[in-house]
Amino acid sequence: MQKKILTLLVLLMTAVTGAWATDYYVVGTMTGWQKNDQYKMTLNASAATTEYQLGIALAATDEFKVIGVDGDNPWVWYPSGDNYGKNGELTADGLYTIYFRPNGDGGSDWFYNCIYVADGVNLTADGEAWTLAQMPACDVELEVEYYPLATLATTPAAAEGLNDGTVADLLTPGTSTEGTLYYALGTSEAPTGQWSQTIPTTEGLEAGEYYVWYKVVGDAEHSDSQPQSIAVTIAQAPAFAVTIDDGNVDASKWEAPTEPQKAGETVTLKYNGKKKIRSITIEAAVEP
Repeated sequence: MQKKILTLLVLLMTAVTGAWATDYYVVGTMTGWQKNDQYKMTLNASAATTEYQLGIALAATDEFKVIGVDGDNPWVWYPSGDNYGKNGELTADGLYTIYFRPNGDGGSDWFYNCIYVADGVNLTADGEAWTLAQMPACDVELEVEYYPLATLATTPAAAEGLNDGTVADLLTPGTSTEGTLYYALGTSEAPTGQWSQTIPTTEGLEAGEYYVWYKVVGDAEHSDSQPQSIAVTIAQAPAFAVTIDDGNVDASKWEAPTEPQKAGETVTLKYNGKKKIRSITIEAAVEP
């Protein structure tokens, strides 16, 4: 009786050895069937059951199993049957993610209910940050493909004949079939104003040279174009004199601007004399 009890105890210890394993490794032809810390699996906390995973580069001819290691205890092999890859499960070289469930509850589409191999490595995007859910046990080269830059159908051009004191667009607009044009005032080095679809105008600007920047904000299949600038000149508007000619009868009694006046401005004249004004005739001196 004692011998049977001892035998039963040994069998029980053997049966539960796998449950004591705390670390899991992929071993196979890629490791010389030896344990390698580079191929240690990590717990997949998002899984609904106990699950480990490892990103790895595999050749179509590779074979592997998973081992459970608990200190100095003998390795526990998963599965106890064929190696994964022995029956042609791998058909091409590439990056793979190996999932392992030590409780063997993976289901019929899992190799011996414990191993599942998926193509690729999980790469997720969060805004401008890209995250590898798990760095594979190999060098990784990311092949990046960008959308092409949006291009112009017609290029904006500097408006001509601009004067200060008037309101006019600084550019004639450009067009693009691959996005929307935006404009901003700036220096010769960089845009400094707010980008807008509205072209800046001369309003509030003094005579001088200005730089208008433009770019195409790309549509869903195009990247934004590189900003470019155009130099635009606002000239000082010509000024004209207003004089009173009454044959020197009472001209000193008039209040009139002494400074030249720009076209479009309102000019106020005032007579402080006692004489009655019969009429005023406006004569414009126009250069030929």
